[in-house]
Amino acid sequence: TLLAPWFVRTRIADGARNRPAELSDATAPTEFSRSVSARLGAWSGTMHTAEQVADLALSAIEDGRFAVFPYEPSRDAVRARIDAILDGGIADFYLPS
Repeated sequence: TLLAPWFVRTRIADGARNRPAELSDATAPTEFSRSVSARLGAWSGTMHTAEQVADLALSAIEDGRFAVFPYEPSRDAVRARIDAILDGGIADFYLPS
């Protein structure tokens, strides 16, 4: 089963909270990472929980469906990546406008 969940509500972005001090990341955030963070905040209402995504994936397997797109724009993201690859380009990070 192909699962394209888009963004899942987790605390992975807060992973530094568990990092030992000697392994802290002193690198300043890039403009790209700040841009992504700002846009993700606006989408918080569209994010599924990990449990919701798991339920959708299991239902798809039970129903014999191959692809699972819990959030409609994830179809556009997959399409853009495949088109880039087929055109000989690089499958860049996709964020809808």
